[in-house]
Amino acid sequence: MQELKQLSIFFSFNPKIVWILFYIFCVYVLYISIIDLKEKEMSIYLFLIPGIVILLYLFSQFDYLAIFHTSVLFLSLFVSYFIAKKLFGRPAFGGADIALLSIISLLWGWKVSILSLYIGTCVAGIVCMVLLGIKKIKIGDEIPFCPFISIGWVLSLLITIYTKSIFWNYK
Repeated sequence: MQELKQLSIFFSFNPKIVWILFYIFCVYVLYISIIDLKEKEMSIYLFLIPGIVILLYLFSQFDYLAIFHTSVLFLSLFVSYFIAKKLFGRPAFGGADIALLSIISLLWGWKVSILSLYIGTCVAGIVCMVLLGIKKIKIGDEIPFCPFISIGWVLSLLITIYTKSIFWNYK
Protein backbone atom coordinates (compact mmCIF):
# COMPACT_ATOMS: atom_id res chain seq x y z
CA MET A 1 0.00 0.00 0.00
CA GLN A 2 2.94 2.34 0.67
CA GLU A 3 4.10 1.83 -2.93
CA LEU A 4 0.68 2.95 -4.16
CA LYS A 5 0.91 6.17 -2.12
CA GLN A 6 4.45 6.85 -3.37
CA LEU A 7 3.37 6.28 -6.97
CA SER A 8 0.40 8.63 -6.62
CA ILE A 9 2.73 11.53 -5.70
CA PHE A 10 3.40 11.92 -9.42
CA PHE A 11 -0.24 12.34 -10.29
CA SER A 12 -3.18 14.35 -9.10
CA PHE A 13 -5.31 11.21 -9.31
CA ASN A 14 -6.85 8.94 -6.74
CA PRO A 15 -4.45 5.98 -6.12
CA LYS A 16 -7.05 3.50 -7.47
CA ILE A 17 -7.22 5.45 -10.72
CA VAL A 18 -3.41 5.44 -10.87
CA TRP A 19 -3.40 1.65 -10.87
CA ILE A 20 -6.15 1.50 -13.51
CA LEU A 21 -4.16 3.92 -15.68
CA PHE A 22 -1.04 1.88 -15.06
CA TYR A 23 -2.65 -1.35 -16.28
CA ILE A 24 -4.23 0.33 -19.32
CA PHE A 25 -0.91 1.93 -20.19
CA CYS A 26 0.91 -1.41 -19.76
CA VAL A 27 -1.39 -3.01 -22.34
CA TYR A 28 -0.94 -0.01 -24.65
CA VAL A 29 2.87 -0.08 -24.34
CA LEU A 30 2.94 -3.86 -24.85
CA TYR A 31 0.84 -3.47 -28.02
CA ILE A 32 3.12 -0.72 -29.36
CA SER A 33 6.23 -2.75 -28.51
CA ILE A 34 4.92 -5.80 -30.36
CA ILE A 35 4.07 -3.70 -33.43
CA ASP A 36 7.51 -2.07 -33.32
CA LEU A 37 9.23 -5.46 -33.05
CA LYS A 38 7.29 -6.89 -35.98
CA GLU A 39 7.14 -3.91 -38.33
CA LYS A 40 10.09 -1.75 -37.15
CA GLU A 41 7.88 1.15 -38.15
CA MET A 42 4.46 2.28 -36.98
CA SER A 43 1.83 4.85 -37.67
CA ILE A 44 1.87 8.03 -35.64
CA TYR A 45 -1.92 7.68 -35.39
CA LEU A 46 -1.41 5.06 -32.66
CA PHE A 47 -0.25 7.95 -30.46
CA LEU A 48 -2.66 10.63 -31.61
CA ILE A 49 -5.83 9.65 -29.73
CA PRO A 50 -4.13 8.81 -26.39
CA GLY A 51 -2.10 12.02 -26.63
CA ILE A 52 -5.17 14.17 -27.30
CA VAL A 53 -7.15 12.55 -24.48
CA ILE A 54 -4.32 13.09 -21.99
CA LEU A 55 -3.81 16.70 -23.14
CA LEU A 56 -7.51 17.46 -22.78
CA TYR A 57 -7.49 16.01 -19.27
CA LEU A 58 -4.42 18.06 -18.28
CA PHE A 59 -5.98 21.22 -19.72
CA SER A 60 -9.17 20.51 -17.75
CA GLN A 61 -7.05 20.18 -14.57
CA PHE A 62 -5.08 23.36 -15.39
CA ASP A 63 -1.85 21.37 -15.25
CA TYR A 64 0.02 23.65 -17.63
CA LEU A 65 3.39 22.86 -16.08
CA ALA A 66 3.12 19.19 -17.12
CA ILE A 67 2.18 20.29 -20.62
CA PHE A 68 5.13 22.70 -20.68
CA HIS A 69 7.59 20.02 -19.49
CA THR A 70 6.32 17.60 -22.14
CA SER A 71 6.54 20.29 -24.83
CA VAL A 72 10.17 21.00 -23.94
CA LEU A 73 10.96 17.26 -23.94
CA PHE A 74 9.18 16.77 -27.27
CA LEU A 75 10.96 19.69 -28.91
CA SER A 76 14.35 18.53 -27.56
CA LEU A 77 13.85 15.03 -28.95
CA PHE A 78 12.49 16.40 -32.22
CA VAL A 79 15.52 18.68 -32.69
CA SER A 80 17.94 15.86 -31.79
CA TYR A 81 16.14 13.67 -34.36
CA PHE A 82 16.98 16.12 -37.13
CA ILE A 83 20.51 16.82 -35.87
CA ALA A 84 21.28 13.07 -35.90
CA LYS A 85 19.73 12.76 -39.34
CA LYS A 86 21.90 15.62 -40.64
CA LEU A 87 25.12 14.40 -38.99
CA PHE A 88 24.81 10.64 -39.51
CA GLY A 89 22.51 10.40 -42.52
CA ARG A 90 19.73 8.77 -40.52
CA PRO A 91 17.99 9.52 -37.24
CA ALA A 92 19.01 7.85 -34.00
CA PHE A 93 15.38 7.06 -33.17
CA GLY A 94 12.00 7.34 -34.84
CA GLY A 95 8.94 9.49 -34.47
CA ALA A 96 7.13 6.72 -32.58
CA ASP A 97 9.88 6.76 -29.95
CA ILE A 98 9.43 10.52 -29.53
CA ALA A 99 5.65 10.11 -29.29
CA LEU A 100 5.92 7.30 -26.71
CA LEU A 101 8.30 9.33 -24.54
CA SER A 102 5.98 12.33 -24.80
CA ILE A 103 2.98 10.28 -23.66
CA ILE A 104 5.04 8.86 -20.79
CA SER A 105 5.96 12.43 -19.87
CA LEU A 106 2.33 13.58 -19.95
CA LEU A 107 1.09 10.69 -17.80
CA TRP A 108 3.97 9.98 -15.45
CA GLY A 109 6.08 13.14 -15.50
CA TRP A 110 9.18 14.38 -17.30
CA LYS A 111 11.59 12.76 -14.85
CA VAL A 112 10.14 9.30 -15.44
CA SER A 113 10.29 9.93 -19.19
CA ILE A 114 13.96 10.96 -19.14
CA LEU A 115 14.84 8.02 -16.87
CA SER A 116 12.92 5.69 -19.20
CA LEU A 117 14.96 6.96 -22.13
CA TYR A 118 18.22 6.51 -20.22
CA ILE A 119 17.44 3.01 -18.94
CA GLY A 120 16.00 2.00 -22.31
CA THR A 121 19.17 3.13 -24.05
CA CYS A 122 21.35 1.18 -21.60
CA VAL A 123 19.24 -1.97 -22.00
CA ALA A 124 19.26 -1.58 -25.80
CA GLY A 125 23.04 -1.23 -25.74
CA ILE A 126 23.48 -4.40 -23.71
CA VAL A 127 21.04 -6.37 -25.89
CA CYS A 128 22.72 -5.12 -29.08
CA MET A 129 26.17 -6.10 -27.81
CA VAL A 130 24.88 -9.61 -27.11
CA LEU A 131 23.16 -9.80 -30.52
CA LEU A 132 26.34 -8.55 -32.22
CA GLY A 133 28.35 -11.14 -30.32
CA ILE A 134 26.15 -14.01 -31.47
CA LYS A 135 25.96 -12.48 -34.98
CA LYS A 136 22.18 -12.01 -35.04
CA ILE A 137 22.59 -8.38 -36.14
CA LYS A 138 25.34 -6.41 -37.87
CA ILE A 139 26.68 -2.95 -37.11
CA GLY A 140 24.42 -0.47 -38.83
CA ASP A 141 21.25 -2.58 -38.58
CA GLU A 142 18.17 -0.81 -37.29
CA ILE A 143 16.57 -2.07 -34.13
CA PRO A 144 13.12 -1.22 -32.76
CA PHE A 145 13.51 1.11 -29.79
CA CYS A 146 9.94 1.27 -28.37
CA PRO A 147 10.33 -2.08 -26.57
CA PHE A 148 13.45 -0.77 -24.83
CA ILE A 149 11.70 2.49 -23.88
CA SER A 150 8.91 0.31 -22.45
CA ILE A 151 11.39 -1.70 -20.38
CA GLY A 152 12.97 1.57 -19.26
CA TRP A 153 9.54 2.92 -18.29
CA VAL A 154 8.72 -0.10 -16.12
CA LEU A 155 12.14 -0.03 -14.45
CA SER A 156 11.97 3.74 -13.89
CA LEU A 157 8.58 3.37 -12.21
CA LEU A 158 10.00 0.66 -9.97
CA ILE A 159 12.90 2.95 -9.10
CA THR A 160 10.54 5.82 -8.27
CA ILE A 161 8.35 3.57 -6.14
CA TYR A 162 11.12 1.95 -4.12
CA THR A 163 13.39 4.92 -3.57
CA LYS A 164 12.65 7.80 -1.29
CA SER A 165 14.94 10.21 -3.09
CA ILE A 166 14.60 13.99 -2.71
CA PHE A 167 15.08 14.22 -6.47
CA TRP A 168 11.79 12.41 -7.16
CA ASN A 169 9.81 14.49 -4.66
CA TYR A 170 10.94 17.72 -6.29
CA LYS A 171 8.34 19.01 -8.75
